[in-house]
Amino acid sequence: MECYICGNANVFVLGFVTIKEAEESTVILCRTPCVEDKQYMDLEWDPKTWNPLIQEKQFINWIAEKPS
Repeated sequence: MECYICGNANVFVLGFVTIKEAEESTVILCRTPCVEDKQYMDLEWDPKTWNPLIQEKQFINWIAEKPS
């Protein structure tokens, strides 16, 4: 996994936003500075909807399910 814009692969700064045009599409972005980059705002994502990939010390479920 890496940031769509800069290629950063540090999962602790990566998150996702939903593209407004296609509600089912998400983009993985690093929290600083790429999520706020005005150059890519034509893709119509709202930076306020950015959510981290890691929550409560684990990946969110749609990235990796909790092991049994």
